[in-house]
Amino acid sequence: MANIKQVITDPISKAIDKLGVFDRKLRKLSSKKGSWIIVMYHRVVPDGTVDVYDLGMSVSRSNFIAQVDYFKENFSIIGVSEAIDLLQKGGTLPENALSVTFDDGYQDTYDNAFPYLFECDVPSALYLSTEGINQREPFWWDRVANIVANTSEYSIDLDGIDSTNSECVLKLSEGKKLKSLQKLLSLLWLQPPNTLNGSISKLEERLGDVSVDCLPRRLGLKEVRKLIDKKVEIGAHSISHINLTLFDDSELTVEFTMPKAELEKMLKININGFAFPGGRVNARVEKMISKCGFTYGLGVESGINREPYSYSNLLRIGMPNMSCSNVKRVFCKYI
Repeated sequence: MANIKQVITDPISKAIDKLGVFDRKLRKLSSKKGSWIIVMYHRVVPDGTVDVYDLGMSVSRSNFIAQVDYFKENFSIIGVSEAIDLLQKGGTLPENALSVTFDDGYQDTYDNAFPYLFECDVPSALYLSTEGINQREPFWWDRVANIVANTSEYSIDLDGIDSTNSECVLKLSEGKKLKSLQKLLSLLWLQPPNTLNGSISKLEERLGDVSVDCLPRRLGLKEVRKLIDKKVEIGAHSISHINLTLFDDSELTVEFTMPKAELEKMLKININGFAFPGGRVNARVEKMISKCGFTYGLGVESGINREPYSYSNLLRIGMPNMSCSNVKRVFCKYI
């Protein structure tokens, strides 16, 4: 389903970019000592791929390549841990520092993004949830999106699913599916692990199950080890990739310490970074970064990092599936 906002925004951004407006503003970034942009991707997909819904998680291969080329020409690309190590030793970041990060670990990202990064010698980092990684189990939100996309039902009764009781029935006609899916995902992000899987099972019972073959594939450990051989930094992304603010202290500790221990054991590397799933973070969650032995944490709150850096919750900017003109526009919002 096309994102109408992007269709409208892209030509406007290109027209403004031709006037040099974005470039003039971005030049101000060079004068701001210590500025550090961290960009975030989830999936990089082949051109022409039809995503179930445009939820802001996919970037086409051609747009990704153009964005990387733009980064190379205009920024000093540095690995996240390299930047952290440099700063903690009293050094300063290079001018226009930028880091490239990926969350989740999708097979299509491995196929479409990393080969170009290796070709260009661009460092990057990937953050992985450990639950189901050996079996390449689909992520829960992909299951939900595909259930909604493929159902022939015209509505879904949320009895036993919506704990907020805000809405009993969601409409699933073609014109309503995207809005209903967004509502459904928002509701599920509010559910702790002991109820989330049950709610998804109820969705499958009411709307019909979806074959695993229809869902985006996750990376396996074999591919992750190949990325490590190419110097890609690997970080943790919790066990279960759900809302960490819903856990009690003992459960929360496990969500940080177990993936770190598991990844270090399986991959024979040190795990220094942690990316908060869905950006769901509060002060209690943020404190777990240092408590559980991580050097830094990454959120999804947009912005440019500046001194003094908040190592436990660094800002990132999600990359749009759009032209470099729109990337410039997004960067300019935070200068």
